[in-house]
Amino acid sequence: MTGPSDLGWLLDTFADRIPEVSHALAISVDGLVLAHTRRLPRDRADQLAATGSGLVALLAGAARFFDAGSVISNVTQLDGGFMFCMALGDGAALLVLAFAGISDYLDGKIARALGQTSKLGVVLDPAADRLYILATLVAFVLRDIIPWWLAAIIIGRDLVLLPGVWLLRRRGIAPLNVSYLGKSATFCLLYAFPLLLIGAHDWAVSDVARPIAWAFVWWGTTFYLLSGVLYGMQVVQVLRADRAGGTDSGAAGG
Repeated sequence: MTGPSDLGWLLDTFADRIPEVSHALAISVDGLVLAHTRRLPRDRADQLAATGSGLVALLAGAARFFDAGSVISNVTQLDGGFMFCMALGDGAALLVLAFAGISDYLDGKIARALGQTSKLGVVLDPAADRLYILATLVAFVLRDIIPWWLAAIIIGRDLVLLPGVWLLRRRGIAPLNVSYLGKSATFCLLYAFPLLLIGAHDWAVSDVARPIAWAFVWWGTTFYLLSGVLYGMQVVQVLRADRAGGTDSGAAGG
């Protein structure tokens, strides 16, 4: 997941590597500052964000009036330089989704190859995957890319398993390892997301991407549900073994 600090670092790197760039900032569609370069004061960033947002809104209105589609970019020439505005749409979202899927595979593989795995990473990695999947599902439902009931099934699986996780933590039992079935489910869903976004457009490769995307979705959803059943069974077994161990210790102590 990319946060404001990550965006700020990217903008700083962009400005540092290109001497002609004085400042850079990222703003939301409603004109709020998401991130800006460190040399740009916050109050000036807010002013520049309002200016850029207003300029893009005016151009978007003109584009609609002339039935010219979306505003891609704009260059304003000033006495002291240029102001360049560019809208980031689904192309940027596609890059984020594709990068997330690839990095999810590579970070674990590299960590194991270098012997840098940790107990904290084993716990946080699945949690990060769940949050990423949740955010993407919500966004896709809002965009009508997937039906709401599909997202409800996938999210509901995690909600059903929450009491088991809570019971394990209450008894001081370490979280269970992610099964290969669960890893396969995550793999399918992460690779389905960018393909679903491609299939939602009328691009040249959309007709090819669409059936592949939904194949990944159905396989991923099936694996996700089956891994949930497996995880639930494992939780029951672990809790029963822990309870039996406690009973035996109490009998021995008595």
